[in-house]
Amino acid sequence: MSYADYGHNVRSLRLRQGMSQARLGELAGCTHSTICLHEQMANGPGLRLATRIAEALGVSVDTLIGPRLAPF
Repeated sequence: MSYADYGHNVRSLRLRQGMSQARLGELAGCTHSTICLHEQMANGPGLRLATRIAEALGVSVDTLIGPRLAPF
């Protein structure tokens, strides 16, 4: 797993659901800027926020940090 896959997966899942970064931030309890940083991830995600993002997207953390999802 690369951290780029994590960021790609967050973005892909968010766009598949027609969700803005701001809305995902609201659901995950953070700002849209934080979501943007996670989508452009150069370092590993914090487990606590990754868990909240996964819950907001209705997927498991394994889905977020697993292999790169098909393009959106």
